[in-house]
Amino acid sequence: MIKRVFLIDPMCVLDFGHNPKSLLYFSDYFASAGYEPIPVVCRYFPLLTGEYAKFERRFDYYYQQFVPIKTAPAPPPKGSGDCLDPLEALSFAEFSQWLDDDAIGADDHLFYPSVDFYGVCGLLRALIARGAQNIPRIHLRFIGVMENATRSTNKPLAHIGKLLESLGQTDRVTLSAESPVYSDNLRDTFKREVGWTLYPLESAPAPLPATGSYRVFSAGAGRGDKGFFRLLNIARLYAKTYPKDNVQFVVQNVPVAEERHQTHYVSQLYAAPNIDLLPARLSDDELEAQYARCSFLIMPYDYETYRFRGSAVFMEGVAKHRPFAIASGTGFHPLVTQLEAAFNCPGDEDFVHTIRRFSQMTVSDVAPLTDRTAARYAELARTQMASVWTEVSA
Repeated sequence: MIKRVFLIDPMCVLDFGHNPKSLLYFSDYFASAGYEPIPVVCRYFPLLTGEYAKFERRFDYYYQQFVPIKTAPAPPPKGSGDCLDPLEALSFAEFSQWLDDDAIGADDHLFYPSVDFYGVCGLLRALIARGAQNIPRIHLRFIGVMENATRSTNKPLAHIGKLLESLGQTDRVTLSAESPVYSDNLRDTFKREVGWTLYPLESAPAPLPATGSYRVFSAGAGRGDKGFFRLLNIARLYAKTYPKDNVQFVVQNVPVAEERHQTHYVSQLYAAPNIDLLPARLSDDELEAQYARCSFLIMPYDYETYRFRGSAVFMEGVAKHRPFAIASGTGFHPLVTQLEAAFNCPGDEDFVHTIRRFSQMTVSDVAPLTDRTAARYAELARTQMASVWTEVSA
């Protein structure tokens, strides 16, 4: 009998961003390993066709106070009972009902690719309430984004840790983080083993452009923590240092609602001759087209935000065989040092010089580097997943 793997993500409420894509990436991995993957998402997730038709829409949206979404009404207030607050109580009730409705038992597997605070707390409380019997095998993957999203405690990870202790079952519950730096941090926090797991992406090369301008793409909606406000200086510095080069920076704008607060900066981006400014939101097809047209990817991320975190854009870009420059000190810093076509850059000048070096190389020079980088990444991702999944499925 094919075993079921439920991929849980209550934060999967929008039809863009890393949440729906990560569910598809991990679903493909589990399907190739002989499991039946069943993604379980927020009940307000809008896509109903194609690969998303198989998503089970189940949970309320718990994060209006952090990320307001018009299409997802705030859940009705309820009492807290023994829970931290009404949102945790709601999640506890919803996960308890879901475990019963889907008849989830000891032969099933739960995989949480992007842990969020209320979702994981509700899940753990529902499992604790079941007692020691009929507990599925569980893997929780922390990415450093929504696992701290609560205003009811200033130590959200400690709260999650207490629930993990109460559940016990350490032979059936395993943990990982998206980056090696975060893995070390969580190991100290939870006082237990925490692996690290990348997206299980296989090499999917998009041919490097051989003609036209050399396009440097900064993927993702414009945000300060993703280095949006450094990009103008990097582009200007490049043009000043190498005025004869035909290098074009391709940048996604801030969301429309925020653009009026950044009119001066955005107007400078529009005016810069070596910058193409794209909308904040691109469809999957539009994003793929930009990846195909670019020759280099740039990520001048903020250290304080990303010192533990990885990046979906980085993982996708490496799998597409694009060379990369990323700010030094992110959660992926140790990973980058293992990859030939990826570089940690301390300052704007370092980004400029790294881009320049690759822009002067031929496609035949770059391709072997990106090929080996993608192969090394895929090998690491497979090894990591095999390690944590062997533990959880044993």
